[in-house]
This record gives sequence, structure tokens and C-alpha cells, in this order.
Amino acid sequence: MCRIACYKAKFGEEKMKKIGEALRERGRRVGIDFHMAGKVRQTTNAHRLALKAWLCGGEAAQVKMVDALFAAYFERETDIGCYNFLSKAAESTGLMTYDQAQTFLKSDKLKDEVQCLIRHSVLREIKGVPFTVISNQWAIQGAETAESFYRAFEFAANAAESQAIPFTHHAYASTPSATTMSTPDGLSGTAPSCKPTVAVDTASVTGDHVSEISTQSGTSGGSTPTKVDS
Repeated sequence: MCRIACYKAKFGEEKMKKIGEALRERGRRVGIDFHMAGKVRQTTNAHRLALKAWLCGGEAAQVKMVDALFAAYFERETDIGCYNFLSKAAESTGLMTYDQAQTFLKSDKLKDEVQCLIRHSVLREIKGVPFTVISNQWAIQGAETAESFYRAFEFAANAAESQAIPFTHHAYASTPSATTMSTPDGLSGTAPSCKPTVAVDTASVTGDHVSEISTQSGTSGGSTPTKVDS
């Protein structure tokens, strides 16, 4: 499906245009040339490569791979479900050769692990991106300002010091702890631990309460706090 048609169906043409204009303007400020066309594709294989990169080279390798995938998808309108593109991306980032990537992608390796991570996300009620988890306990949903992140970090630090959680916005069922996996070339690694999470869109402190901040698209002053009872 065409991404533009998908966005129109989801947001309506008028809202889609506003979102696109705001996205392109914000992207230009940091050197990202956003384009809205291209195809909407199933992305399990791209996630498998991202996980493979993390298992082989940690965060640095995964960031390099994800940057390559994002640049291709959001700036060059590339089909990120294409084996040819994914294999070239794996080779260009130094993860593996083109032929090794083709063999990996045509196998079932890391498919179960990616599905496991998807299930963990569903249990955490993650329904969109960005979704930032702090100390595996607090979550920030949506794109927020630096000030909002600072308040969230401050709240998490204060909660850790008191060893108490004053407010629960969403309590999630316990999920398995770290999952050990084997990579295609015999290396082993551990997937991020998925423990119960307490989620607030963005946490800030108001007396003994936690405030939930709703993102208002297009505002320059950040998000508007709305009080939530503890």
C-alpha cells in the first residue's frame, strides 16, 4: 500500500498535509529530508536485522543499522521489505556481507525472538513510536520536548530514591526477563529485559502527584500538562 494513501485513510487529507508540513520543517532543522511517499510494508525482516546488529555489536551497531533503515525509508522512500535493499544495508553498515544477509533473511533465524519482543510491546500497550522507557519502569509516549524528558528523568530519580511508585497509569502483566538468543554466526546475546512497566505519557511532579502530559502537535512551547489523580 502507498504510504500517502495509508496516511490519508488514517488522518484525513487535511490533517495529513499539516502533519507532513510540520514533519518536514522539523526535519530540515536537523538535516533530515522527510518524504512521505513510498510503500507501507511488513517490517519483521528489518527488525530481525536490527536485532542481529544489537546481538553482534551492541547499541552502536544497532544504531548504525537503524539509521540506515530510517534514512532509506523516510528520506529516499525505499521499500524496506525488499531483501536486496536489506542485504545492501547490512553490508554497508559492516554487519555482514550481502550474501550472508541474503542467507540470513531467507532463514527463520531471529523470527521467534522478534515476535517475542512484539508480544512484550503489546503487553506494555505500546501502540506507536516514539516510545521511550526509562529505567525499565517509566514510559514516555510520543515525541516530547527536552524539558519534558528532563522532568521525566527527575521524577524517575525521585521515585527511585523514595523506592515508592506514587502513581500507576497503566500496570502491565509481568513479562519474561531477559531472553538469551543465538545469532546466525554462533554468537550469543541477551535481549533487553521486559519487566512490568508503569507508563505515563510524560512524568512531571505536582505535589505528590504525577502529571500526564498530552502532546499537542504543532505547538512550539512543548506539551500541556493535565493533572492526573494518584
